[in-house]
Amino acid sequence: VEPERQVPAPQARTPIDQTALARVSAGDTVVEREIFNEFQQANEGDAALLAQAVTDGDSAEVKRLAHLIKGASTMIGALRLAGVCERIERSNQSGDWNSIKAGMRDFHHEVADLKLYFAELRRATPEP
Repeated sequence: VEPERQVPAPQARTPIDQTALARVSAGDTVVEREIFNEFQQANEGDAALLAQAVTDGDSAEVKRLAHLIKGASTMIGALRLAGVCERIERSNQSGDWNSIKAGMRDFHHEVADLKLYFAELRRATPEP
């Protein structure tokens, strides 16, 4: 009898809310892998653009990109990243660049957690 394959818990606090993810994947690990791959590809570019917009002081782009990343993150269950994006959006609305920059530190931390999670997930669940 082969042992049951389980999705790894690479961190004590996983960056993905499995309940939210199940709403879009129906619990299908192949679908989840595809969702994560698409998210990671899109998010890498969006994250770089958001960082550049903050550096440039481009409030309109910060608003657009933080909102875009928040939506995508919410969809896949990356709720901590979505929350950070929400805080960046609110800080941007009030023109609080110090809070935006502080939020970007949290943003980069959450993105790094997701990258680690996705890498560990790929190692633990090989392609079908």
